[in-house]
Amino acid sequence: MAFLIWRNRDLGRLPAVLGALALGLGISAYYWMPAFFERNAAQIEANMLHVSIAQRLAPLGEWIQRG
Repeated sequence: MAFLIWRNRDLGRLPAVLGALALGLGISAYYWMPAFFERNAAQIEANMLHVSIAQRLAPLGEWIQRG
């Protein structure tokens, strides 16, 4: 949106767009800031990124209940 405002030379709307962006980031910070600052405590890399997807999925035979 900021690019379109700059391209159309309508700079009067730029503060409103930047304010809306800042407000959105501020409100959503409740969710992303703890994840960002505690990423080392959660050990995301050790638990998720270095493991194959096949190790995380249940075998197809366990998807259907036979009893």
